[in-house]
Amino acid sequence: MQSDYPANLTGKVALIQRGTCTFGDKSGLARKAGAVGAIMYNNGPGPVSAAVSLGINQSPNGPPVPTVGITRELGEQLIQSIIGKGAVYNAQIYVKTDIQNVTT
Repeated sequence: MQSDYPANLTGKVALIQRGTCTFGDKSGLARKAGAVGAIMYNNGPGPVSAAVSLGINQSPNGPPVPTVGITRELGEQLIQSIIGKGAVYNAQIYVKTDIQNVTT
């Protein structure tokens, strides 16, 4: 939901927890909130699955921003340092895109 994103994301990289909507939707909503990139952290132990995709079809929320995935543990550490200690991070995301049509 767009209301899950703060209004002060303009020009920033969003830190987003993986959840019930698609990665494409989350990334598109981050763009709508002004983010220039997104770091998606897993909602379970370990890394985000390599099989995850932003999707070939555009989300109804618009095109995604450059998005990478990290472990839940690292995501929670970042949140604790940002919210709990007021840490500020400078982030740059470089994403090489490989579009494939894969059937299983």
